[in-house]
Amino acid sequence: DRFNRRLVYGVAAAATAAWIPVFFLMIQGRSEVMLIIGVVVGLALHAFMYGPQAAYITEQFPARLRYAGSSLAYTLAGVIGGAVAPLIFTALYAASGNWYLIAGYLLLASIVTIVGLAIGRNPQPEEDLRWLHNDGAPESHA
Repeated sequence: DRFNRRLVYGVAAAATAAWIPVFFLMIQGRSEVMLIIGVVVGLALHAFMYGPQAAYITEQFPARLRYAGSSLAYTLAGVIGGAVAPLIFTALYAASGNWYLIAGYLLLASIVTIVGLAIGRNPQPEEDLRWLHNDGAPESHA
């Protein structure tokens, strides 16, 4: 936690948005070297987002809801954002015959990520302890 996770994630998302058209332009020449460079840079940017992701998602929920909330958020985001993406890419390419709409979709996803980071919760450590009694036992809601 040496660096602010929201900042790292946001900078990587913005860099990804900038990288998307560059990547597609790089691979137009069908060079294997350019493809490898493009994928390596893309994966490095992904790693800068993936690294702080677990902590960021987890801190979006109060301590008493954290396990279920972060699990559902991560799983549903993976299904909604990841599972249908190849189908969307295929449909966009079929509709246009080029990469422009796919790049636009990815840019939109980057913008949604940045907006989500901007409006996300920025909890303080003492907030996580409010649900505990003085003796450290969880509250009973029975």
